[in-house]
Amino acid sequence: MTVEVGIGGHQNADGSVGAPGLTLGFSLVSTTPSVAPTGLLIDVAGNIDSAKFPSVPGYTQNIDITFRICGAVQGNDGNSYPVRWATATEGSGNGPGDNVGYGWFTASEAPGAPKITIAGMSFTQSDPHNIVLDDNLDDDNAYYYSLGFVVPDIAGVGSAYYITIDPRIVTPPPVTQ
Repeated sequence: MTVEVGIGGHQNADGSVGAPGLTLGFSLVSTTPSVAPTGLLIDVAGNIDSAKFPSVPGYTQNIDITFRICGAVQGNDGNSYPVRWATATEGSGNGPGDNVGYGWFTASEAPGAPKITIAGMSFTQSDPHNIVLDDNLDDDNAYYYSLGFVVPDIAGVGSAYYITIDPRIVTPPPVTQ
């Protein structure tokens, strides 16, 4: 499925980018195969319930989700700064608890929760505007993930203001025989 992550708003008076000036929303763009979800598949905060994706003959429960970022943030200088996903090395710092990259899993949805590895789930980046969450699990459990994006040049030429989003995903239930 493809999910659009729309970013908008403005730079805060103190020069930061984030609440309260930043706006974001998630919306379902398409599914393959093209099907109607059996309920709310993704909410505006980015929480995904893959159990709402109907079972389709010929397809497995493994769901790949492409997150497509779009939008821009208006700077205090009046210019518009388009957003993009962070690279694998961009982040909020260099420490073990710092956020780095475009996508990872966490132990909870609490800000600053420790990063974890989940066997059967991974993120890849195809270009600055698309990242893929490869979900090969079918255990009907909730997992927490974070996405990192940047607003290039808003704090000066060559800068990359780094921001994270912290939604959750519920994997689909196992297929019963």
